[in-house]
Amino acid sequence: MADQSGNSVVEKIVLALVVAIPIIGIGVYLLNQKGFFDQSPSTQAPGTAQQATSEPQTPAAISIDNESALPTSVSAGDLVPFSFTIKNPGSSDGTYQYKVSVEWNSGENDVIDVNSIPVAAGASKDISESLKFETAPATAEVTVEVEPSGPSVTFVLPR
Repeated sequence: MADQSGNSVVEKIVLALVVAIPIIGIGVYLLNQKGFFDQSPSTQAPGTAQQATSEPQTPAAISIDNESALPTSVSAGDLVPFSFTIKNPGSSDGTYQYKVSVEWNSGENDVIDVNSIPVAAGASKDISESLKFETAPATAEVTVEVEPSGPSVTFVLPR
């Protein structure tokens, strides 16, 4: 079936889709950038206030495990293991982000690990890391911090 200009209805539909799909895609992209799809639909009656059901996450406690076992000297190529504990002192489960960084005596700064770990309420999790000494003698000041703006601990290798 063709109209007077010779275009069929199918061709018009295809043309409309070719134009509409990119426009819809751009609209969805822009709405997503504004966080439109991040909110779950509300099951409340219209006009009623919604209360938050989750409490703020309790700040973590952090400690270095068995610090006295850290080496007092290192050689070039040594891989020095260490571990730390993140404790959730709160009454609800939480996920904590942490960063392990090192400042070498040469002035160089490195980030060893950035990660997150779920910790049940009142529980602790041990995290193992290692630091490779490329040169010796070298000194490394290692900082483990819970982000953002959480507690941190710092220790020096070799101790």
